[in-house]
Amino acid sequence: EALSEVEPRVQARILETLDRQKAGDILEEMEADEAADMLAGLPAETSNILLKELSQEDAQEVRELLQFEESSAGGLMTTSFVAVPEELTVADAVARIRESQVETDALDTLFLIDSTHRLFGAVPVARMLLAAPETVMSSLRQEQLIFAEPQMDRKEVITLFNKYNLHMLPIVDEAARLVGVVTVDDVLSMLIRTG
Repeated sequence: EALSEVEPRVQARILETLDRQKAGDILEEMEADEAADMLAGLPAETSNILLKELSQEDAQEVRELLQFEESSAGGLMTTSFVAVPEELTVADAVARIRESQVETDALDTLFLIDSTHRLFGAVPVARMLLAAPETVMSSLRQEQLIFAEPQMDRKEVITLFNKYNLHMLPIVDEAARLVGVVTVDDVLSMLIRTG
């Protein structure tokens, strides 16, 4: 947690001074987007060595995030979010949330997906909690669905957050499948780092 709070240049220097196993242990405990940001600041050879210290699943998730340009929505996004089928009831959605491994700060919005995992809608958690347990999630979705593609420039992402007062921005691939989200915390952190 402390390492994730320091500047990326300092993070990279600290990681380089640690032995491989210790650095891998630290990366393993981090969210995938934070680990990707940290590894992006290292030489490619060092980054590849440290990726081998992660579990296969975590390493794959971090590699996917490292594909995106740092100045893009994909470079800002995290894969820590909750998506549920649009036809679930509120009670079923709450059960899915409880089963998920997602951090509580990623529970501002639930994303609805269709049977092909395409983004169908978004439901603020507060709206869901005020609904009756038997309410179908699709009936709670927000009227206007704002989303972006991974290659969108950061400046455009900031514009969307400002224009629509967003807390989370879903990121979709070319088939409209949900691949990640950008949170307002991610945007604020980036603005602070870049001045």
